[in-house]
Amino acid sequence: MNLSIIVTFHYGILSRVYSIIYYSLLSSKVFLTNGSISGLLLIFAARVQILEKNLRFDFCGVLCLATA
Repeated sequence: MNLSIIVTFHYGILSRVYSIIYYSLLSSKVFLTNGSISGLLLIFAARVQILEKNLRFDFCGVLCLATA
């Protein structure tokens, strides 16, 4: 697995975790919304990179991942 895939996936998870922490500390829905959306997009980008690396990248696979 490529280092960029690992970093993207972990950064997406950290983004979601920190958004929950900041939401609990500051009660700000902006942090929660921004962190959750950014985290999900980063995790989705890592999954797409994995699919491209395995040469199974097709439109149906992306739709299945997006709805999961």
